[in-house]
Amino acid sequence: WGWGMTPSQQDARTFFASGFGGQFIWMHVPLGLVIAITSEVSRQSNARGQALALLRNELFAAASAWRPT
Repeated sequence: WGWGMTPSQQDARTFFASGFGGQFIWMHVPLGLVIAITSEVSRQSNARGQALALLRNELFAAASAWRPT
């Protein structure tokens, strides 16, 4: 069905689905976090570099730091 798991040394489960043109869904179960990224079809979006860097750095860090009040 097109889903994968990211490799991890921890027991944390992270799943992703990658689509056409740089679109993907990323789920991190321990945080209850789901991020969906859409993009236009272009050479840059097919490279996926910008969206993955944003997800791995800024978005995941912000979600990890957030604590409900």
